[in-house]
Amino acid sequence: AGVYAITNHMRGSDLGFASPLIYSGSRSAAYGSVIRDVNTGSNGYYQGGQNYDLVTGWGSPDAELFAASLSGQLRKVDITSSISGSYTINVDGRWYTAPRTLWFASGTAHTFAANTTVSGPPSVRYIFTSWSGLSTGPEPTKSLQIVQNGSLTLLYKTQYLVSVFGGSQPFSDWFDEGSTPTISSQ
Repeated sequence: AGVYAITNHMRGSDLGFASPLIYSGSRSAAYGSVIRDVNTGSNGYYQGGQNYDLVTGWGSPDAELFAASLSGQLRKVDITSSISGSYTINVDGRWYTAPRTLWFASGTAHTFAANTTVSGPPSVRYIFTSWSGLSTGPEPTKSLQIVQNGSLTLLYKTQYLVSVFGGSQPFSDWFDEGSTPTISSQ
């Protein structure tokens, strides 16, 4: 009843009979974020399973996202990066492996934080430079009000570790990709 009341408030009108919307939502791309599928356990007669089952139904809803979904106010943010492979991003104090799609209720504010330095293969690292997409700028932490679907891309530059051994003073430092380090011996 509480989620139903929140949904009516977000819609500005009565939702009416919700079952068709709930069932259609189970086929949406946001299902795994809006509904936490409880797929283990038993009620003595039936076993829990993936998606709808006779033990837990569709699962346990995230009330805010569920109401946003039923009221047409669910927004999608695709998190990507200039780094190939997987990386982590912090959203509202929780770490996620990315690339990934996150879902938010429209109009809600969230904090996104990039790792400023990401380790790569041996002698390679990536340094955060800026965001692109729904937000831009060089700050590694951004507060963003989500009002539309879109993407948020973390941009990094590549650095290589250059080490010189021998002589009286060994040398080791990081250099940006494409730069030309000058090393002299004495």
